[in-house]
Amino acid sequence: MFNALPHIASISEYSMASIGEGRSLLVGADARRPLIHFTPPSGWLNDPNGLVFAKGLYHLFYQHNPHSTSWGPMHWGHATSDDLISWTHRPIALAPDKHGLIFSGSAVIDSEDSAGFGSNTLVALFTYHALSGDSPECQGLAWSRDQGEEFTKLDAPILEAPPGITDFRDPTVFWFDGASSSKHISPSGNSPAGSHWIMLLAAGQAVEVYTSSDLRNWAHASTLRDAFADSGTWEMPELIRFEADDDVRWVLAVSLTEGAPHSGSGVQAVVGDFDGSVFVPTDPTFWVDFGPDYYAPQAWNSAPGGRRVWAGWAGNWRDVSPDPNAQWCGQMSIPRELSLIRTGGGLRLKQEPVAELTRYYMDSLVLAGAEISATIGVPLALKAPALDFDLELDSELSSEDAVIIEFRRADKAATLQLDLDRDEIVLTLDSNQIDRPTSPAAYRAPLGLTDGAGESIRVLLDTASIEVFAGASVITVKTPALADPWSVVIESLPSVGSTATLTLNSIGSPR
Repeated sequence: MFNALPHIASISEYSMASIGEGRSLLVGADARRPLIHFTPPSGWLNDPNGLVFAKGLYHLFYQHNPHSTSWGPMHWGHATSDDLISWTHRPIALAPDKHGLIFSGSAVIDSEDSAGFGSNTLVALFTYHALSGDSPECQGLAWSRDQGEEFTKLDAPILEAPPGITDFRDPTVFWFDGASSSKHISPSGNSPAGSHWIMLLAAGQAVEVYTSSDLRNWAHASTLRDAFADSGTWEMPELIRFEADDDVRWVLAVSLTEGAPHSGSGVQAVVGDFDGSVFVPTDPTFWVDFGPDYYAPQAWNSAPGGRRVWAGWAGNWRDVSPDPNAQWCGQMSIPRELSLIRTGGGLRLKQEPVAELTRYYMDSLVLAGAEISATIGVPLALKAPALDFDLELDSELSSEDAVIIEFRRADKAATLQLDLDRDEIVLTLDSNQIDRPTSPAAYRAPLGLTDGAGESIRVLLDTASIEVFAGASVITVKTPALADPWSVVIESLPSVGSTATLTLNSIGSPR
């Protein structure tokens, strides 16, 4: 969460700010607006906040400046969806007040009325960021009995920063079931018995863990240091439970303001054990996304069927310049289904676009074997502003084989290459396809092919982004927003491509 505010003179100027029903602010004439990636109705967007599922709807709250397309006085915007793709804008949920701006946080459904606001109340916990003082950040709480249409804030913060701590933000809150810790670890001495609420907070270069029975009163349980890169400020901690290897495993992700593979902001994660109080890493730390534009991911609390789905801000704090010709700035990644897979480097996250995306497929092109070979060097027949490309390589590949795919739009190109000799995937963009002057031309991610195994390469293209999914690796890059259709050219495919399958789907707008 960026926190430099030189242009804001006072909180009171913005305390009652509202844009009303966001649904009326969609600018349908802006053909450059992403079709399948969430954007604000107008103004600025960054981190997703308060992701929660309740009464058949996915709620997406987010960091929002309704007054400008630049970062500024942070509110919580709000949208809802029944399928994670098509969103309805709702009124602004939370606005700044006397305690400060409304920075990032979480939302939960208090089904048992532990906080005393009523059963099944939606409770939001967030960071207040004051414009002055030695400890500018503390945690606030608000609740809603009407699915987030209107919130009531507690008069006073629920958790103050420890002495000397200035960065103390981004509460991640969830309900810990006492039976959900890993089988092979014993509870720490600090872990309260049974089930309870968990809060994770980012504090400088540490993650602080707190516990509570009522969402109002919190006790410090543990501190985690050294698991992530010693660069920038740690933000937006996220802890997600998985079942893997007949056991319970947890993934802790933290966003870093500096030090990512492309030298800007990014996200690291590590697999470990959690006993309701202390997190212990068990596998090597890894990067969640090898592109420049994935930050602050958060998973939906209470998602149906126990599914694990998250989304992040498709942006980078290194360069956040708005488009002077657009009424909006900022987009979310496609929501991603999460699972754990074992690689040569240990357990890793596998991320895939949610299956609901297929509901918006329009036209399809399916080629196999010789049909693909016949198209080498020629644009495929299907073109659209949003495409879902999937290439299944079923045969064993050698280091001499070349797989090169080019994605073209308005005389600009992005080239994807499987470098099998280096066991990596490389996304190279023409200079005029890059959305910022400081971007490198190429982004590299480990491919992790194994002998005798095939590979799936999936690329999601929208008006303002490219997302590449390959095994445990993802590359997310935002591009200039253009309404021009994408086309796909297979430039090179090895002879074993006779067993490959290519599927290309155009995507219709859910707007």
